[in-house]
Amino acid sequence: FELLVRIDLQVCSQDEEESPLDLDDPRVPFLEAAFVTTYNNLVAEKYCDPFYRIMNNATFTSIITDGSIVVPERISGFNSIAIAAVVSMRCRGCDPETTTLYEEGPLLTDQDGGSSSST
Repeated sequence: FELLVRIDLQVCSQDEEESPLDLDDPRVPFLEAAFVTTYNNLVAEKYCDPFYRIMNNATFTSIITDGSIVVPERISGFNSIAIAAVVSMRCRGCDPETTTLYEEGPLLTDQDGGSSSST
């Protein structure tokens, strides 16, 4: 299944007026791959995701220019940029109509203390 997501990045840029990234930038394929790898390493391998969500790929589709940066703080030498991306996912036992990238599944939200056992 596919999801439309928003990615907020801090990008090193000397020019505060110009967007530090555009979709033709040669770094975009590397950023797309890094997003997929990071997501899969964190969610799929480091956390106990009951839906076994795996991101297959991410494609940046546009630069969001409506001024709604989620992380507005300007770090010295870095500019915030928001990117719309389509991600293709697969999961086990999830509903593709309601599944999000980071939503905790029922097994995670029902647990107290990080583990569950049946008695």
